[in-house]
Amino acid sequence: MNAFGFDMGRTFTLTQFKQHADEFLESWFTKERAAGRLPQPPPATAVPAAAEAPTDGCAAPAAAPFVPPTAADICRSFWRIVESSREPVSVDYGSDLDTDYLGSAFPRDGPYADHPFNVNNLAMAKGGIFNWLDDAMLIRSVNTEAG
Repeated sequence: MNAFGFDMGRTFTLTQFKQHADEFLESWFTKERAAGRLPQPPPATAVPAAAEAPTDGCAAPAAAPFVPPTAADICRSFWRIVESSREPVSVDYGSDLDTDYLGSAFPRDGPYADHPFNVNNLAMAKGGIFNWLDDAMLIRSVNTEAG
C-alpha cells in the first residue's frame, strides 16, 4: 500500500486498459440486468443475413449483442452500491501518471515547449491563477489520469 492508502495494481497499456474496462462494463451490466436490478434493454433490431442463419435447425441461437447501459442505468447501479455498502467493489485506474517518465502530448523541449497553450506552462503563465497561490499549494507538473 502506498502513502495515499492505495494498493498498486496491474500494469496496462492504454489499449489494454480500454479492453479491460469494456469487458468489465459488459460483465457488470449483464449481471445487473440478469438480477433484475436494471431494466432489460430493447431487443436488438439487427436481423442475421440469410447466409448466417442456421440451416440444420440444431445450431444454438446467437447471443444478442451487448447493449451499453444508459446514463440512468449507470446512475442506478452506482447509487445501489453506495446505499447498500454490502457489495465489494474495486476500481482500476491510473492516477497521477508521471508525464516526465511516460511522456505526453505536450513537449518539454523543442519548438512548442514555450508555447502558451502547452499545459506544462500553465502553472506559471503570466496572469494565471496559479501565480496567486502559495508556493506550497502550487502544482507545477502535469499528471495524467486514466480510468
